[in-house]
Amino acid sequence: MTKALAINIGNTNTSFGLFNDKTLIKNFSAPTSGYKKGLIAGLFKKKPDQVIIASVVPRAKAKLKKLLKNLYTGKIFIVGENICVPIKNKYQTPDKLGSDRLVNAFAASRLYKAPLVVVDFGTAITFNVVSKQKEFLGGMIFPGINASLSSLKQSTALLPQIKLSHPKKLIGRNTKECIKSGVIYGIAGLTDRLIEKIEETLKQKLTVIATGGQSRLIKPYSKKVQYLDANLNLKGLRLILGDKL
Repeated sequence: MTKALAINIGNTNTSFGLFNDKTLIKNFSAPTSGYKKGLIAGLFKKKPDQVIIASVVPRAKAKLKKLLKNLYTGKIFIVGENICVPIKNKYQTPDKLGSDRLVNAFAASRLYKAPLVVVDFGTAITFNVVSKQKEFLGGMIFPGINASLSSLKQSTALLPQIKLSHPKKLIGRNTKECIKSGVIYGIAGLTDRLIEKIEETLKQKLTVIATGGQSRLIKPYSKKVQYLDANLNLKGLRLILGDKL
């Protein structure tokens, strides 16, 4: 049975997924700026046969490659360097496209019915559209939830910094609940309306998949999101890896 380790380095967090063949058996995330060698070493006690990395943070990717040198002697596959995402990419500037967006689009095209859109609620909120022919068409980028909250705090004198959670009511009765309601219902409403606009543009109904760190928080408030797949990117990396040894 082949063991594979998939690593997705994001701006805020890095996700790790260990697979037996194509079954995800262990996964966790750690801050991209703060994980230690011991954390990585623990994964290699499972002796993976394959390792694949996708990254949108060049400095963190270089650091991870350095850490891996003393832990792993096999070939390391790195998306965009020595392995490609097998999906037709119609982005006008493919070299400027974040690997996370393309991997999400590819994974969704393999696991869900196209045409589709993947909404990734991460550091940024990205909408990634895949055609009925399973081509990556492009999408939209919007400031992420945490970025929006930080901006709100920095730009106002009296509004508090809050830890986001489910709002108790639509109409908040105190400042913290007002912020929660505004952010959660606001992002969910924006998500639904943008998906409607994409469907109007394509003249097709879309399968809608939510992923990313805040996806569980937003999905209950969205009418358009059909599937929640928090580990979509890791699954995509494993699918890209295929049976390479």
